[in-house]
Amino acid sequence: MTYFRLTIILTSLLIFGCSKDSETGPIYLDTNGITIKCDGSGSVGDTFEVNGTTYTI
Repeated sequence: MTYFRLTIILTSLLIFGCSKDSETGPIYLDTNGITIKCDGSGSVGDTFEVNGTTYTI
């Protein structure tokens, strides 16, 4: 029973620990620190804030 509980806890940590951060939104700053990019989940007309600046898709 103890191993079952441990397995459930570790599996839950893996699932929730590896999920995408929902606060970031589809607009993000690229690794070069200059370019703003959008992933596929954004829709035309959506607005999001990155580092204090609002961007519209």
